[in-house]
Amino acid sequence: MSETHVAMPSSSSTSSTSSSTDPVVNSATSPQAIEQLFQTVRSEVVDLTQRLAEIDNDKVEHRLVIETLTPMEASRKCWRMIGDVLVERTVGEFLPSIKSNYEGICNISEQLQKELEKKQKILMDVQKKLAVIPPSDEASSSSVASLSGPAPGVLA
Repeated sequence: MSETHVAMPSSSSTSSTSSSTDPVVNSATSPQAIEQLFQTVRSEVVDLTQRLAEIDNDKVEHRLVIETLTPMEASRKCWRMIGDVLVERTVGEFLPSIKSNYEGICNISEQLQKELEKKQKILMDVQKKLAVIPPSDEASSSSVASLSGPAPGVLA
């Protein structure tokens, strides 16, 4: 019988920018290298954020199932979807496995949160050390500048 397990993110994605004193951060001198580094770290932050949201949704679902099944009799029948197969069990057989899965999901959520905080710190360090301004900030600052002066071609 196979059960749903949550995989940890690979460590290879975290090794490229492991700290703010990483040689990659210090050696990136060309504008292209700076932009590449910034984009890489930013995409890692986005990926971690999405993965953390998925894990948190799984955590909520598991907690709801645990809260629903806990007051029920251990001999009561229940069904569980494992992959594409619906398996009949009793509450007493099913509840311990769902609780252990919930604990595993909570641990993974904590690890992903810590990793996300590290990546966000690295992203901020890259922005500060290399004077990188995200494209969204450039666009908003140029739109603010264009709003301060008269708009050409607009009748008053």
